[in-house]
Amino acid sequence: MGIDMHWNEYKLERVIGTEWLVHTTQSGEDYEKVLPLNNMGAEICQMLIEGYSEEEVVKFLAEKYHVDEQEMKQDVTDFLEQL
Repeated sequence: MGIDMHWNEYKLERVIGTEWLVHTTQSGEDYEKVLPLNNMGAEICQMLIEGYSEEEVVKFLAEKYHVDEQEMKQDVTDFLEQL
C-alpha cells in the first residue's frame, strides 16, 4: 500500500491540544482516529493531507531542520509506520 494513497483518505477535523482528530474512509467504512503528534509529526501529516508527495515532505523538512535528506527520509518513514 502506498503511503500517499493511504493519506489521501484522511481529512483533518481539528487539533485538540497536541492531538489531531482525523476522519477517514477506508474499505468503505467511516471512522475517526486521534493521532498524538509532535511539531514535526504535525507538519508531516498536514503536508501529506494537502497532497504533497512523501519525497516533497522529506525535502522540505530536511531543508527546514538542516539535516541530510536520507536521515529525514528515515525519520518520516519511521513516523508513518507508527500510525
